[in-house]
Amino acid sequence: MEFLQLRYFCSAAETENFSHTAKKFKVPVSGVSQTIKRLENELGVTLFMRSANKIVLTEEGKIFYGGARRAIEILDNAKAQLSSNNEGVRGKIKISVLTNRNLVMNIIEYFKKKYPEVLFTINHNLDFDPKDYDVLISDDEIVYKDFERKLFTSEDIYLAVEKNNPIVKLNNITPDVLSSNNFISTSKDTSLWRHTHRICFSKGFSPNVSIKCDDTTYLRKYIELGLGIAFVPESWRDVLTDNVALLKIGDYKRNTYMFYNLDALQSKAVKLFIDTLTNYASVQDEDLTEQKRIYYNF
Repeated sequence: MEFLQLRYFCSAAETENFSHTAKKFKVPVSGVSQTIKRLENELGVTLFMRSANKIVLTEEGKIFYGGARRAIEILDNAKAQLSSNNEGVRGKIKISVLTNRNLVMNIIEYFKKKYPEVLFTINHNLDFDPKDYDVLISDDEIVYKDFERKLFTSEDIYLAVEKNNPIVKLNNITPDVLSSNNFISTSKDTSLWRHTHRICFSKGFSPNVSIKCDDTTYLRKYIELGLGIAFVPESWRDVLTDNVALLKIGDYKRNTYMFYNLDALQSKAVKLFIDTLTNYASVQDEDLTEQKRIYYNF
């Protein structure tokens, strides 16, 4: 059971309308409806009687609403008390971000608004010494000495192709079809390079990488121009144009982890930032990006 589920449920109970709740939280109506349905499945009861234009709480729904409303009030009061203690939080957080840079940047932006006196030292380069940082964000499976590792986010990997590429119309994309195309990737030892070669090797061939580019703006443009195909994470969906089709060719995922230096936990600023990252990672829904945006009011 998730906090956001309770907020959706209480809002829907008060407005007696999924559309009003969706508008309030700026999400699709289907997202609200599916979230409530999962909550009902988890509880094993029907919370609403549904009609074409209105929803009404069942008796079980009325009972659950009382508890849910009290839970939200308790959590909101606790959040307000924490906010009142935010003044005076200072310090420096040293973070190395190797994947999901835009996402982490949004979280840093949120954190800075809440704790304006906290300073950040940020690294995006692959050549770095982990000991120099408090927090690492990476899809590398390695376990760094003196660091704790937690899953930050997991996303599907898609094959990105220009929409007129014949691959788009195929029902079955075979290894032979893939190997006959040129690939676009970032340079060796980067995240996309590793995933591209991992997937291709699992299909029995080595990819012909004709374009290597570490500037993702240009890399995406090369895909849109049809100069090659590429394996990209789901988070790229919102930054690619309609000229690119994203195709699922298997259950391939990119797991991004947060690593935090155990010694750094002595710093209140670092502990608060790790809590923020952990809370982010705990929010799960179909429309993951949107739900997490709402969770942090991005």
